[in-house]
Amino acid sequence: MLFDFLKKYEIAWLKTANKQLEKLPKKDRSNIIAHIDDINNNPEALDFKKLSGFKDLYRLRVGNYRVILTINKIKKMTIISYVGNRKAIYDSIKRLSKISTYQ
Repeated sequence: MLFDFLKKYEIAWLKTANKQLEKLPKKDRSNIIAHIDDINNNPEALDFKKLSGFKDLYRLRVGNYRVILTINKIKKMTIISYVGNRKAIYDSIKRLSKISTYQ
């Protein structure tokens, strides 16, 4: 029930996230896209977690990959910000947080 409101939200991709997704192996890419499609169908079944230290930033766990997304409740949008391996994605976010207004 916590993420049930996402069923009505539009999904948008940042160019960076789209480029990151394109670099992944086809099998992993397909799996990630399927999980993102599930955001509108069954968000409760997905492994969402709010990232501490950020206002509206969440992570979606998909195997060894993480999808970092922003939920904009005013515009009713889910914005895919980053896609990457779990070992490297959090370092990217830390660098972003130093220069961004996400916090």
